[in-house]
Amino acid sequence: MKTAAIGFMVDLPRAEAVALLKERSRRIEQWRASVTEHYIPEDGPGQLGHIGEIMNMWVHTADSEAEWTRGLVSRIEQGAYTFADEGEPFAGLLAEDARGQ
Repeated sequence: MKTAAIGFMVDLPRAEAVALLKERSRRIEQWRASVTEHYIPEDGPGQLGHIGEIMNMWVHTADSEAEWTRGLVSRIEQGAYTFADEGEPFAGLLAEDARGQ
């Protein structure tokens, strides 16, 4: 699902894509906070056993996804990619016959 969303993000105006990605970052942070209400990452899985391992994985996944999303937002804000309101997003990326032309 995320792969499809990233693949189609250039079909949106740049500002809308940035707004949606920032919302994604906000939701990741909220989800991480809900996990850390019950699990303290600095303490490690410890007493929670294998359930602690799951929560540890969730925290690390949230951190990684948030970092990656912030990086993507930064690249887009600095002008990376061509969005729907700026021209042809796939120009130069696909062979002419791959676009059905």
